[in-house]
Amino acid sequence: MSSAKETAVAGSFCAEDSLRSANDSLREENMNLRSQLEAEQQRYRRLLCERSQCERDARMTERQRSADALASSTSKLCAEKQSELIRQKELLTQCYQKEIEQLIRQKDQQLSRFRAELEKTKDELSTQVQAMLQQPAVNTDLIDR
Repeated sequence: MSSAKETAVAGSFCAEDSLRSANDSLREENMNLRSQLEAEQQRYRRLLCERSQCERDARMTERQRSADALASSTSKLCAEKQSELIRQKELLTQCYQKEIEQLIRQKDQQLSRFRAELEKTKDELSTQVQAMLQQPAVNTDLIDR
C-alpha cells in the first residue's frame, strides 16, 4: 500500500503542479489582459483629450472668425458712417453757403435802395435849400412877425 500511497501522493503532486502551472498561466494571462486594458484605457483617455482639444481649437477658431467678421463689419459701418457724415457736412455747407449768398444779395439790394433814397433825399434837401435861399424876402417876412 505504500506504493499506492506513493502513487497517490505522486499523482497529487502532479495534479498540484499542473494546477499551479495552470494557475500561474492564468495569473500571467490575467496580468497581460490587465496591462492591455490599462493601455487601452490610457489610449482612450488620450483620444478623448485629443478630441476635446480639437473641439476647443475648433471653437476658438470659430470665435476668432466671428470676432474678425464683427471687427470687419464694425470697421465697414464706421467707414460708411464717416462718409455719410462727410456727405451731410458738404450738403449743409452748400446749403448754408447758398443762404449766406442770398442774405448778402438781399443786404446789398437794401444798401443800394438806402443809398438811392439817401441821394434822393439829399437832392430834395439841396433843392429845397436852394429854393429857400432864392426867396429871402419871404423868409424875413416870416421872421418879423
